[in-house]
Amino acid sequence: MKSSFVLVVLLTLSACTHLNRAPVQPLAETNIAQQKDEVAESSIDLVRTMSSYVGTYLKNNSDKKIISDAIDRVRRDMKDPESVKFKDVSIVGFEDGKVVCGKYNAKNSYGAYVGYNKFVSDGVIVSFYENKISDVQNSINAGIIAACGH
Repeated sequence: MKSSFVLVVLLTLSACTHLNRAPVQPLAETNIAQQKDEVAESSIDLVRTMSSYVGTYLKNNSDKKIISDAIDRVRRDMKDPESVKFKDVSIVGFEDGKVVCGKYNAKNSYGAYVGYNKFVSDGVIVSFYENKISDVQNSINAGIIAACGH
């Protein structure tokens, strides 16, 4: 009795695996390249949006205020906000607007500084340079690279 039940279950499960499914195809290199291009364009679009906001924001605020807001925005994402160090922070032109570009050095969970890394901000949104995913690094960072350079 037990063995017939097991046999029925196995046959049922076996039939389920042979349903009409499209075979899984490996991703083609062109598809990966297209996806990287789409990620890069999204990254640039984000910085475009930032730059149009800063252009409007500049009309009502000083450069110093915009840079201060960008630095405050970067600090909010850090584990130890007061210890973050900044350098090369400035407002730069990008397409029809402006963004704040700079470098920051923050402490990790062990309390050690990890080295300077780039950021771009409009004082409200911040995008950090990603250097941990080598395959798509240039795509993810395309907006920062376009606005702030390598």
